[in-house]
Amino acid sequence: MVDWRSIVSNVAGKVIVVTGFGKAERADLEARLTAAGAVVTHSVSGKTQILVTGPKPGPEKVEKARKSGAEIVDEATIRSRLG
Repeated sequence: MVDWRSIVSNVAGKVIVVTGFGKAERADLEARLTAAGAVVTHSVSGKTQILVTGPKPGPEKVEKARKSGAEIVDEATIRSRLG
């Protein structure tokens, strides 16, 4: 059984950008993140807290996330946080 409290505490209120996925995969992941309380945006800014990278991440987004201090994680990491 999924402990929804731990899922919410892991991503709720976090500003997250997803990059490097196909359209359907990205939409699915963004929907799951939003349902768990994350704020999903499409561009990296100073407010971005987590950048989720797929197989083909945009190099500009990765560099901008690094410079802004955002956490950069792969798909497996973010899915483990979602349960």
